[in-house]
Amino acid sequence: MPIAVEERTNSTALPGPQHQSQLFIYEGGFVYACDGMVAPRTERYTGTVLLATTERDLDVEVAGRRFAVGAVLMRPFVPKALHAPHAPMLSVAINPKHPQYRAFTRLGPPGYVIVPRTFFKVLRPHIKAVRDGTMGMLQGQRLFTDCVQAVTALLAPLRPLDARIERGMAMLKADPTQPLESLADAACLSYYRYSHLFSNEMGISLRQYVLSLKIHAACHCIGSGMSLTATAHAAGFTDSAHLSRVWAKAFGGPPTQFLNPHKLSIQSPLAAAPGMVWNA
Repeated sequence: MPIAVEERTNSTALPGPQHQSQLFIYEGGFVYACDGMVAPRTERYTGTVLLATTERDLDVEVAGRRFAVGAVLMRPFVPKALHAPHAPMLSVAINPKHPQYRAFTRLGPPGYVIVPRTFFKVLRPHIKAVRDGTMGMLQGQRLFTDCVQAVTALLAPLRPLDARIERGMAMLKADPTQPLESLADAACLSYYRYSHLFSNEMGISLRQYVLSLKIHAACHCIGSGMSLTATAHAAGFTDSAHLSRVWAKAFGGPPTQFLNPHKLSIQSPLAAAPGMVWNA
């Protein structure tokens, strides 16, 4: 199997002209495009595809191993770092609500797979739009879909998700603030047995799943221009400090770095009004 690592934020300043970084947020994940990035150790909750959009490789590190790659798939929560300040790239992230997410959680050790650039020929029109700065929400959605379809064709096929877990996920979508014990009650299981079943089925714990919903909701809020305090409240965090700690662990830096519209354009189809975000 191929190789490598990932990821994001704490971008260093690049010399000369550069494109504005772009973040497109969808229900199943997001697409992030930038002209280069340096990121410290992160443990992202998403399954991730990192793809260099020029001939310049990405310098990545996983489990103390550092190497240069053009494209790589990453298992969720694999500790990783990225040093690619002058390497234009795409990061396509698949969140736990996506039906193909489990394919990424089942990646075996060391938790990443290197693939050749040529494997992503289907993405060339999208990559050109990224480099030209002309990609919008619809083409970003197409890029996301095409990338996930191409990648999951490489991974082991999934068996159907246990109906009790599907029901619990539907319950959380309808009301993410409900006690997790209620999911177990609906499945006629103890909380211990239900959380064990959830981990076996999804490849992440139930509490990690709920936290991923909060992070994704926070992305929508920030994309709509909400303050950190309002974002923390709307996305279900205790306060802005709690949001910042969780965000930094996942993305390598504080959420404030995503609030500069001159450096980053964030587009989301969701109107992040309080009370609506959690149900995204």
